[in-house]
Amino acid sequence: MPEEKETASRFRFVDLHPQAQDVRADVLAGLSTTPKRIPPKYFYDRRGSELFEQICRLPEYYLTRTEFKILKGNKQEIAAALPRRCWFIEFGSGSSRKVELLIESCDPMAYVPIDISASQLRGSGTRLAERYRDLDVFAVHGDYTQPSSLPDNLLGYPRVAYFPGSSIGNFTHDEAREFLLRTKHLIGHDGRLLVGVDKRKSPDLIEAAYYDADGVTSDFSLNVLKHLNDRTGANFAVDKFAHRAKYSEADGHLAMHLRSLERQVVLVGNETISIAKGELIHTEDSFKYSFDEFEKLAATSGLTCTHRWTDNENLFMVLLLKPESA
Repeated sequence: MPEEKETASRFRFVDLHPQAQDVRADVLAGLSTTPKRIPPKYFYDRRGSELFEQICRLPEYYLTRTEFKILKGNKQEIAAALPRRCWFIEFGSGSSRKVELLIESCDPMAYVPIDISASQLRGSGTRLAERYRDLDVFAVHGDYTQPSSLPDNLLGYPRVAYFPGSSIGNFTHDEAREFLLRTKHLIGHDGRLLVGVDKRKSPDLIEAAYYDADGVTSDFSLNVLKHLNDRTGANFAVDKFAHRAKYSEADGHLAMHLRSLERQVVLVGNETISIAKGELIHTEDSFKYSFDEFEKLAATSGLTCTHRWTDNENLFMVLLLKPESA
């Protein structure tokens, strides 16, 4: 079985994921604030990742297919703008489908997917190591929103960070600024950041992407409670909550919440959390940007936009950023 050994020798799995007690403390901290909050990273257990893959194929969810078209139509130009034989780091890699276009055109030395779903990370990482025989894969199971260590052998090679799917919009503006600043330090003076950004557009089009006709987004939203029950021993009654998404055109902000359908008490560890009827638990932000807005945000973190690619309908954009000193 020489082929299997060869693949195994090029795949590494690094586990930086927090333990259950850390997750419980994180969730309790969010539920103790006003308004209550659950961090969106907890959407992504195995079932959550599967549901998100279904969302990406929905007709209402324009983001994934639009970004894929942009990458496919401009992959040679994107490759020409990136350093050769780089380390390719993907934040929130998921199924790693989009990055395959870039791997094929950019020919990186190694791929470093970072994701919170271990099962999806192992599956996609192994698949890419099998498909690309000269590619090393260092799969990092962890939270990309927090500072973390990456393999030491990244040193000495140019680094390209890829943040797809408009996930940058899940941060508030201050959080996005801090993330971009950390990423600038991660990639170094000769590195690059390739980022997908959802653009401001019709509120009807945006809200439809979060209220699909089949209810998959609702299932995805509610699954976070099932995940926390499994992970922390909590006793959320999933059928006592409803999915809610509301877009504010004034500030380009879509907010997702879980709405309590009745007055209830939830046990998380040894702590009890009282939730009023109609009370909202914030789960995710999705900020939309004009190009000028995002360019100014990046500049506050010391990053300059060198290239911009968009689709024919001007729904989405893929931007290439570099440190200002580069």
